[in-house]
Amino acid sequence: MDTSESVSYREVAHAAAAWWAAKLTDDTPAQLVPESDTSDAGLCSGMLADLIRDQQPVPDAGQIAAFTATLAEAIEQHLSMDAAGRAGWPDPASRRPYMVIHCEYQADPLLTWAAESAGISPDRVPMKTTMRIHGEVVEAHPYYGRLTEQVWPPAPEQVPEPPAPAPVRRVRGLHRAQFTRGELV
Repeated sequence: MDTSESVSYREVAHAAAAWWAAKLTDDTPAQLVPESDTSDAGLCSGMLADLIRDQQPVPDAGQIAAFTATLAEAIEQHLSMDAAGRAGWPDPASRRPYMVIHCEYQADPLLTWAAESAGISPDRVPMKTTMRIHGEVVEAHPYYGRLTEQVWPPAPEQVPEPPAPAPVRRVRGLHRAQFTRGELV
């Protein structure tokens, strides 16, 4: 196995596991999360998720550390094996490993295993949450109706300025309908 790939997947795996670990201790009600779905289905789903989560104790720092380490190791192992299995594929884009971790109403078996091995109830995992790992890109879609967020690679500090609009070319004596896309009609 190439060690450079292993290091790369290690960073990806730790970023993904840390994101899930942060969600285990987050007690923000699903309805108060920005961009949450305010439809009847979204509100009911959020209330159900909050009721189930709030019945479980909040994990302590030791449990969170154990969960993160266990989950990161499992993700890294999966990505490395998937990359090795795709090594002979002809299209370079299809050689990147792919993985989906989700919790619809019940946690993914991988999340359940990592939580239980750390002494955390799998009911602390947020419902209606999906994470996709494709190569070195990790995207998460938390809660019902939320926008997708990029977990890895880290977002750049500064967003580049949008290009300035093209100057408007004014033509005297012509009606607007006669002038389209900078050309006379």
